[in-house]
Amino acid sequence: MLAMTEGAGGLFDFNATLPLMAIQFVLLTVVLTFVFYKPVSKVLDERESYINGNLTQASEKLTKADELYKQYDEQLKTARANAQSIIAQSEKEAKDVVLQTLVKHVQMRQN
Repeated sequence: MLAMTEGAGGLFDFNATLPLMAIQFVLLTVVLTFVFYKPVSKVLDERESYINGNLTQASEKLTKADELYKQYDEQLKTARANAQSIIAQSEKEAKDVVLQTLVKHVQMRQN
C-alpha cells in the first residue's frame, strides 16, 4: 500500500536529473580530454619522436663506427705486413753482414 501511495521520488524516478547527469558526464569527458589527455598525448608523441631520433642517430653512428673499424683494420693489416717485410729484410741484411764478417775473419786466419 505504501508503494502505491508514493507517486514521485520512487526508486526509478526519471525526472530532469538523468539528462542533467548525462550532460555533466559528457562535459566532464570533454574537459578531461582537452585538459589532461591531449597534453599527455602530445608529450608522449614528442617523447616518441625524440626517442626515434636518438635511435636513428645511434644507428648512423654505429654504421659509421663499423666503417671506421673496417678502414682502420685494413690499415693495421697493411702496416703489419709492411713491418713484417721490413723485419725480414733487416734480418737478411744482418745475416749477410755477419756472414761477410765471418768470411773475412776466416780468410784472415788462413793467411
